[in-house]
Amino acid sequence: MADGLAPAPRERGWARLAFALAAFLLVPLFPAVRAVLPVEHTLILLVPTIAVCFLLGWWAGGRLSLALVWLAFAAWVLAQPAPASGGSYYDLARAWGLLLAGAFGVTCILGKPGPFFSRVLSAIGLALLVGLAHGVAGGTSFRRVERVLDEQYDVRNRQSVDALTLSLRSVAERVPSMKEVMTTETVDQTAFELHRLSEGAAPLFPALLALESLVVCALAWTLYHRLSRARIGPPLAAIREFRFHDHLAWGLIVGLTLVLLPAFASLARLGQNLVLFFGMLYALRGLGVIDSFVRRSAALVAIAAVIAILNPRPYAALLALAVMLALFAVLGVSDAWGDWRRRLRAAS
Repeated sequence: MADGLAPAPRERGWARLAFALAAFLLVPLFPAVRAVLPVEHTLILLVPTIAVCFLLGWWAGGRLSLALVWLAFAAWVLAQPAPASGGSYYDLARAWGLLLAGAFGVTCILGKPGPFFSRVLSAIGLALLVGLAHGVAGGTSFRRVERVLDEQYDVRNRQSVDALTLSLRSVAERVPSMKEVMTTETVDQTAFELHRLSEGAAPLFPALLALESLVVCALAWTLYHRLSRARIGPPLAAIREFRFHDHLAWGLIVGLTLVLLPAFASLARLGQNLVLFFGMLYALRGLGVIDSFVRRSAALVAIAAVIAILNPRPYAALLALAVMLALFAVLGVSDAWGDWRRRLRAAS
């Protein structure tokens, strides 16, 4: 190996990464997540980004054979035929997968060496700008993309409701005493709540897509450094160490300004996307603060998220989860001034 570097100790474990990969790839099994996630075919986002990481690794002195294998796998994934319903959505998803992977590679090659977080933010910003420019040049409006997603959400929700109906019928047939409990009201209520989730998620798809892309790049980066010895950057730190430059607060401030001031009513949707994206970043920072004081708290939050996703009343459960994340975001914003982790270390 050209660089001769061994993986850092923190990169030798597979348990958490395997759990995260399984959760990410099994997203289509959860109706509540399918109702809000912009791209449910997560392989078409993940595999091209992993392939780009291996290309970067080859550039840094790694094995060409590994890069070629992952490039072939990425080409096979992207070449899969579109589903019978939602061809336009699938084309958009594949385009974003290629755009994200390409932007991440360009950022890592041409940008200054630095931590993963600054690279991935630059890559997502570049991908969004290129996608926006291509849409303007090709006459594809924001509303058209939103309509495509609306149609896709409807298809997913119908599939989820049909699967729930079949499950309830099967249970009622096997356990006759459950017939009175398994009524059509349960199905109707679930269908209504899934529709409400999708209705709220459609206008926020840029922020949701950016957050999903952040997870994709983090998984690809981590998996690459488990499988290759050629370094392409520093390893990901633990969640308790997660922090970023305070200038990102301007994204949250601008978003809140656009949402709250009537003078910017025409830009309220842009403001909502900014608030969601940067609010989630600060929520992660707040979670890092909590994990510094109470170890394993990140795992407890993950368990709470799973419970919310599997709840038979997904709208109320995810709303409660959103409130919890909003509180984490407030803590994350306060950390910019309080620097609670530094105070904890000083006190100990």
